[in-house]
Amino acid sequence: MVIMGFLFIVSSLAVFVNNLANPTYMNVLTARDNCCVDDYRFNAIAVMFWTCVCIRAYVFMLSSSRSRRDLFYLFKTVWFFLICREVTVKS
Repeated sequence: MVIMGFLFIVSSLAVFVNNLANPTYMNVLTARDNCCVDDYRFNAIAVMFWTCVCIRAYVFMLSSSRSRRDLFYLFKTVWFFLICREVTVKS
């Protein structure tokens, strides 16, 4: 939970500070125009924010031992079918 809280604080803080400094930006997806440094900075902050959101989702997903075991079996099955399948010769 400490890691999740830290990721939330880090990812949200940049968005909140940028919205306080530039009140013209209403959303956190992308800048409307890419014509100045502020737009590129806003896009970089948005990319970092959504990257942290995805990392948080993966941490939630992998925090359970059952989820880890299910993913292990999934990867093991895929690996088995990709590597250990029979080679057939077409006539």
